[in-house]
Amino acid sequence: MKAILLVRFSSIQQQLDEQTSNLVTYAGTKGYLFDDLIIIEDSESAINLPEEERKQYDLVESNLVKYLKEYKKDKTEKDIEKSLSAEKLVKLNLLREINAMGKIPTAKELIDSIIDSGEKVLVF
Repeated sequence: MKAILLVRFSSIQQQLDEQTSNLVTYAGTKGYLFDDLIIIEDSESAINLPEEERKQYDLVESNLVKYLKEYKKDKTEKDIEKSLSAEKLVKLNLLREINAMGKIPTAKELIDSIIDSGEKVLVF
C-alpha cells in the first residue's frame, strides 16, 4: 500500500525538512516503508489555484471587509469588526484556507491515479 505525505510548504528549508522527517517517522510507525511513500513537499507550492480560489485569494489580500461580506455571508457586522481587530491573523488564516481548497483537486487526481493503477493508498 502506498501512502501520500503532503508536507506543508515552508520557505525555510530546515522547517520543511523537519516536517518531512516527522511525517516519514510517523508513517514508519504505521508500518510503511520509505519506498511506499509518495512525498509531496516543495513541489506542492507550484500548484496553480483554480480561477475562483485565485479570485477569493486576491480579494482577501486587497479588501478583507468586501471578502467577508461576499463569501462569508453568515458574518454579522459585529463579526466583521471583530475580524478587523486581528486583521493580519484573519487574512493569514483565510489565505491558508483558500490555498488548501485549491489543492484538493490536484490531490484527488494523484490519489485517483494511484488507485487506478491497482495500488491502495493512505493519505496523511
